[in-house]
Amino acid sequence: MKRKTILLLFCTLVQFLSAQTALRCGTCAAPTPTATLTAHSRAQRAPSQTDLPTLDLLIVYDKTGGDYAAANGGEAAHAQRIVDLSNVVLNNSHIAANFRLAGTLRLPDVVQSVQQGLTFVLSHEGVAAERRRVHADIVVLCSEPVNDGLSGVAPLEAKKSAAMASVRASAASGSYTVVHEIGHIFGCQHSREAMDAGTHPYAVGASRAPYYTVMGFPSQEGLVEQAPIFSSPNSVWKGVVMGSTTEDCVRKINERLSEVLAFDQQDEGYQLSQTLWQPNHQAQELEVTLTTETFYFIHSDAEWLTCSAENGYGNRTLTLRVTENPNSTPRTATLTIDGSEECPPVTITVRQEGRTTAVQSISGEEFQLHTQPGTLHLTTTKATHLRIHDLRGHQLVDTPCGIGHHAFALPASGLYIVSLRTSKQVVRQWVRVP
Repeated sequence: MKRKTILLLFCTLVQFLSAQTALRCGTCAAPTPTATLTAHSRAQRAPSQTDLPTLDLLIVYDKTGGDYAAANGGEAAHAQRIVDLSNVVLNNSHIAANFRLAGTLRLPDVVQSVQQGLTFVLSHEGVAAERRRVHADIVVLCSEPVNDGLSGVAPLEAKKSAAMASVRASAASGSYTVVHEIGHIFGCQHSREAMDAGTHPYAVGASRAPYYTVMGFPSQEGLVEQAPIFSSPNSVWKGVVMGSTTEDCVRKINERLSEVLAFDQQDEGYQLSQTLWQPNHQAQELEVTLTTETFYFIHSDAEWLTCSAENGYGNRTLTLRVTENPNSTPRTATLTIDGSEECPPVTITVRQEGRTTAVQSISGEEFQLHTQPGTLHLTTTKATHLRIHDLRGHQLVDTPCGIGHHAFALPASGLYIVSLRTSKQVVRQWVRVP
């Protein structure tokens, strides 16, 4: 229970900080214009276009949002109107996709504000479970809290785990608020005239008096009508071109469309670039890439194996470290990565060699070579010339050796290349010095 509480708190904090970073362009102030399905905005797709790819929405209601929906035709009708209004915008923008209602979910909780609703829905395990069950690409929370000045909020250019929005229920069914927030999820920002125009060179809304697009804001005098269309050079509303090469939300949406369409199929598990490491007995490090779109905890079952991170969220390069194995016997440890109850844990197995304490001997007709920790010993019965190189090719020893015993201290344990020349033979040998 304690671990689950820590897990929830950690997830909430990470998701909240992620959302806060992205929300400069995702915080959308109320009031919002009223949407009506007029002759200009009604979808006019030909029958052959009804099989377009679908962006599946899960509409979630807290108590206040559910009460509002119940008083206005019921949750099913309220949710379907959100889908219909959003499809109007896709159709007018000539984006080759349809929104579809994957399902609705009623929660007993009461969120305190639209802003707090985003943090709430991002960290709610029940919402995550229902999203998986109905295979929803995007989640929208509808609530009707005390007015906090917002009609909707969503992370900017979100990955699957953060592809959620929090909206005011009354705005969701009476305006294009939901599709506006979904625009943020795709990476679109407000118009250049707005204070939060963002850094994208093209993914912003457009304003052409008296109209402004779905991502735009009525921030200039004379902008009195929201056009249910995303900006692009090809977006035309009542004869007015609503976009340009530097105001092209359609381009941004199309760039990410296949990715977002696949959100309902993406694996939320953990993938590792390497799951087995077999170092020698020396202390050393290894970098492993962790790929995930969710949070995780990392723990080792041995003190001699550690990791650069104990927890985190999203993709990361991990540095594994082992201490020197002082024993002659190999040892094994496991690093486990887990977190979400829905994601199977993954492990990295580390099998470290033991320290070599036995003497290694190499014999020839006129010499005997053996090793001990940090030292190479040569015994010869004839004059011999000895060269020792490390694995980088650096020459460490180059000396004639007379009859008798000679000892050479080496800078570190490991492999060396030893060359011996006597009157009768030349020997070139790999030697491991413990």
